[in-house]
Amino acid sequence: MDDKILHLAERGNLMAATKLARRVYKLSLTEAKQFVEEMLK
Repeated sequence: MDDKILHLAERGNLMAATKLARRVYKLSLTEAKQFVEEMLK
């Protein structure tokens, strides 16, 4: 699932990537946003 999250984020769809991370990993909004941002580094 990380590949799909990364794919969305790399194409500029950060909102969808964050939403997917929240759903898959049961993260808070802040945690999911940080997760996605770390994936992009």
